[in-house]
Amino acid sequence: MLRPSWGHIPEAFMAMMTVEDLGEADDVEVIARLVTVADRDLVDVGCGAGGLARALAARGARVVAVEPDPVQAATNRAAEASEGVRFVEAPGEALPLADGVADGVIFGYSMHHVPAAALDVALGDAIRVLRPRGFLLVLEPMPEGAFYDLVKPFHDEARDYARVNRALARVVGPKFARHRRAFATDSLAFDDFDTFVADMAGTSYTEIERDAVSADPVRARFDAGRADDGYRFAMRLRADLYQGLRKDI
Repeated sequence: MLRPSWGHIPEAFMAMMTVEDLGEADDVEVIARLVTVADRDLVDVGCGAGGLARALAARGARVVAVEPDPVQAATNRAAEASEGVRFVEAPGEALPLADGVADGVIFGYSMHHVPAAALDVALGDAIRVLRPRGFLLVLEPMPEGAFYDLVKPFHDEARDYARVNRALARVVGPKFARHRRAFATDSLAFDDFDTFVADMAGTSYTEIERDAVSADPVRARFDAGRADDGYRFAMRLRADLYQGLRKDI
């Protein structure tokens, strides 16, 4: 397994970056606008319940959906089979795949959950499984917007997002020739407060306490998001797409 230990990287070896705003789009739309997924072998690292993996498979991809949390991984294995998706249990820093077998590796809102001590290794392992013309795509929420303000009292991950940014610059930037950064705004909808609480506190891999989510200050922020069709909250997201894997570092 590749275990990178980068020191100082000359600026000449950093990926050439372009920046754009895609406007209103959810995670699947963002991915589809950045890369072609049909008939490609993709790895979804930290797949959670597999929603993104299934959506990519519906667009024609073959997806290995990797989940490190044993409870969620067991749920995934017990779920009805999804065409084009293979669920496996493994940590991001030890992907159960051979070298050079994937057209793309995607971290969909999952990289900030990778333990700090394992983050560089996980990025290195993602690069290891890529084919020479493969891509690495990292989607992360941004610490701004209505949804971030809603969850901040009980689940503020701003420091984790910053840690991811530093790791991408340190480990990934030098390994690729091109870096495309895109921003977008998604709209997250909930029928009512109980649904929101169940969604936030109902996963084994975040360990969010139900009492923290249902606290009065959170309910007040939730009520402020009332819309004609329920409750809606804008979430800003950032996508970092790396292509052109280099062989000179």
